[in-house]
This record gives sequence, structure tokens and C-alpha cells, in this order.
Amino acid sequence: MYFQLDLSGTFYETGAQSGGLLSSLNDTPRFRHDELYTAVTRLAGKNKVETVLVNCELDFDAGMLSGALSIRDQLQRLRDSGKTLIFYARQYGMSELIIASVCQQRVIHPLGSIIHVGMSRTFRFFKNLMDKHDIRAEVIRIGRYKAAGDSFRVSSIDEHNRKQFQAIMDAVVRENEAIIAQGYGKKPDEVAALRDGKIVYARHAVEQGWASREGSLDDLIAEFREAKNKPLKRLKPSMKAGKGTKVAVLVFEGGIKDGHNENSQLSGQMIGSSDYVPVIRSLVKDKSVKAVVFRVNSGGGSAIASEDIARELSRLKAKKPVVVSMGAVAGSGGYWISTQAEKIFAERTSVTGSIGVINIHFNLAEFLASHGITHSTVKTGDFADFASSFRDLTETERKLLMDYIMDLYGMFRQRVSDITGLSVEKVHELGEGHVFAGVDAKEVGLVHELGGLNEVLDWVKGELSAKSLSVQFLPHRKKSLMSRLLGGGGGKSSPYAEIPTLPADPRRMAAEIERVNKEFWAVMPGFLGFGGEIGGGA
Repeated sequence: MYFQLDLSGTFYETGAQSGGLLSSLNDTPRFRHDELYTAVTRLAGKNKVETVLVNCELDFDAGMLSGALSIRDQLQRLRDSGKTLIFYARQYGMSELIIASVCQQRVIHPLGSIIHVGMSRTFRFFKNLMDKHDIRAEVIRIGRYKAAGDSFRVSSIDEHNRKQFQAIMDAVVRENEAIIAQGYGKKPDEVAALRDGKIVYARHAVEQGWASREGSLDDLIAEFREAKNKPLKRLKPSMKAGKGTKVAVLVFEGGIKDGHNENSQLSGQMIGSSDYVPVIRSLVKDKSVKAVVFRVNSGGGSAIASEDIARELSRLKAKKPVVVSMGAVAGSGGYWISTQAEKIFAERTSVTGSIGVINIHFNLAEFLASHGITHSTVKTGDFADFASSFRDLTETERKLLMDYIMDLYGMFRQRVSDITGLSVEKVHELGEGHVFAGVDAKEVGLVHELGGLNEVLDWVKGELSAKSLSVQFLPHRKKSLMSRLLGGGGGKSSPYAEIPTLPADPRRMAAEIERVNKEFWAVMPGFLGFGGEIGGGA
């Protein structure tokens, strides 16, 4: 018997945590790590299933490549359980090579090819556009590397931001190529050579050992049919797996905000502290859960909401072991909420750090005036319209904001110092918004261990002296009746709706800008801007 595992859609840790009817109408598929983990756990225990066919669809997107590593780690569990893994893809890129490297057989379409071009990231800057339309933005920040507001502050990437992201991408590519080389039994230089503008066609891929043979998905299924090897029907998605000591994997995926979950035009999916804190409190009360793995995939957001979540996690830690597992991104506010744990694990290619806080103030007065919209303000004191989007900040207001940011930054540094054992002064040296790849964060002391979800759960198992674990993923967002009837966002891998890009609404945009002016942001570069995304692309 065999099982066909389809890799389709964009890699996410879990299902959408916000969105209503619009999300249901959007049919973009989402490949979920939580569902993969539970499916693998069940498949590993099915002795009748001898072979797993991993079919990589053209629409599969591993995000910032940590997704490919997470999938590879889960497939390794299947291989360790005695399953034969067959990988199939029409085209092989870096993500496909990473996943294929753990499989015993690799099949490529006869007209397919291998194209490994490395990584790139394009940053968008709006300053020239804003200048053209008389929109002003003032960014108040601490540190050379805190570039979250640079989309509005400058018109191109500065030296410090370029340097840190070049270092991250070099580290990510180096780590991934080492994994590919190990799985394929090749030298890292042989993998790196693929980046030299080469296209390896299917027949040459087989000759050079990158693929076992040529073939199509239909060919593979026909071979199974001819051998009377029947398929196992699709496994029903589940948020639970395994038997034994109960452990919760609490996923945080998205930006961080006060209030309730929402889809933001500025930053995509935002997780509200008002919705998330009750989930943490439920784990404090649940005596059946013996430990919590806090799985983080977040580029940050509101500093205040980050602290609210961190405080609640501190109360949880007082009741039972809490360990952090960093996904693709856990920086700035994503790092802040990671500081209340026994230990921090990061993937070798996680993006983390970015210790710092900023404030952005937008002035729309001249822009609105150029469109015939004027304003008058009546107020009871000089500061009554503080953070208004209809005027610039005064020197007194700038000083007040900087003093507040310094206070938040001091609190952030202390949080980091407490969990890492580094001095506050050393944290400042590593701070100023500096972003690190996981492997480098381990070297400088910002994370304790390197490893994915499997390694974290193994650590928890040892800490609890447990023979086996029952793993439950949270939070679990139930779909509305309308969402179930519409079946939106299902794709091949998930019953959840994807996050839509909402249409521009001037009133909503104005309200968001007012909110931005009044907020203090612990957020990473690229995660505060129009069309910003969590989980990025390579």
C-alpha cells in the first residue's frame, strides 16, 4: 500500500487565524506544518503503508526555505519508520532539492530541469512616491540596523541593512546546500556549482545523480497499479497525534497587535493579544497538558501587545515547562514573545534577533489639501492632537516619543538578558535591530539550541521522562457555517481559507495610518509596509 502526499500551496505553520467571508471566497491553498506533523505520525504507525509518494506541485512555495527544512524533517521520521520515500517534481529548485535529499528515490519529469539560483530579496521603498504626493513620514528609532521603517524613510537600502541581509542569505544558502549535499552524498561545492547560471535538464540530472530516473506522476501511479499496490485514501486533517504524555504545540503565526485578530492592509495577518492571551490562559488551567512548545513564526508588531503576550507566557511557565521553537521568522516582537521559556530552539535558517523599537509618524495634511480636503482642529491643550496625521511632530513630542522608545528598548534588552544570560550591555551590542540567521544567533548566544520541531519535542520528552507524547496543536480556529459551505481556501492540503488581499479603502487606510502613528513597533524590516507578508519568499 502507498500514500500520496501532495505538496501544494504556500507553507504555513497552521491555518488562518483571521478573516471571514472574504477569506472563504479566496481559494489559494495553504500547506500546513501542523497537519503534516499529525499525518506523518499516523502514517509512521501504519505498517501496511510501505511507500510514500511525495508529489511536489508547481504551486508549492516553501516560504523562506525553513518550510522545506520542516517538511524534510517530517519526512525523515517516515524514513526512520521504515517507509520508502519517492519524490516527484516537474521542476527542481532549492526547496525541491532539500526535500528530495531525504528520499530514497527522486523522479523528475522528462521535460523538467533543475534550476538552483540561490536567494534574493527585493525591498520596496515608498519615499519617492510619498514625496511626489506630499506625504511625510518621520521614523524615530534606536540603532543602525532597525530598518523596519525604511520603506518610508529612505529611497534605497542602506549599508547596514544590506550587510545584515546579505549575511543572512549567505548563511541560509550555505546551510541548505550542506543539507542537500549530505542527503545526496555529494560535496557542498557540487551543490554550489548549480548556482552558476546552470540549467540541468532531466536526462543530465539523472546522469549527474540529482534524480534517480525520469518519469511522470501518471507513470508512477501506473506502476503502483500494475504492481497491485493500492493507495491509502487521503487522511483527514487533524490537530492531534500520538499517544502518551500530553504536550501542546502553541503556534503563533502573524504580526502582533493589540485587540483582536485581523487582516491588515499594511501587514497581512495580525494576531491580537485579546484573542491570543485567553488561549494561553486555557493552557495554564489545563492540568492534562504537561508541557508547551511555543512555535513562533512572526516578524513582530506592537511592542505593548508583545509584552502582554510575554507576561501571560511567564505565568504559563510558572505552571509547566515552556520551550520555544522558532520557525521561519521570530524577530523583534517575535523574539520578544519568545523570551518567556526554559529554552529557545531555532532552525539553522530561522531569521531572528532585530531587538529594537520604532515609531513612525505620517503627516497627510498636504496630500489631502492637494485633493481639496482641508482640516481644522479644535483642542483643549497643546498635546490634545498628539500623533495626529494632520501635522508634523513638535520637538517636545519627538523627545517624549524617544524617551518612551528608550524605555521599551530597555525592557526588551532586559527580557533578552534574563533568558540568554547575556549582560544587558552585550544584548545592546547584538541589538540595535540587528537580524541574524538561526545558526549565527546560536553562535552569539541569542538562542540556546539549533533544531526543528522534532528536536524540540524530543527535548520535552526527555524533560518529562515520558515514553511517548500525545501532541495537540493550538489554537484551533473553527470555520463558520458559511465558510464550510463555500469551501474556500481548501486546496489539496488544508480546509482553511487563505488570507485575502483586501481592496484599498481610503477610510480604512486613514484609520490604519492613525493607528500606526500612535503605536510603538517591535517589528522586523519588510514586515511593516503595504503588501507586507509573514513567511516571505526566497
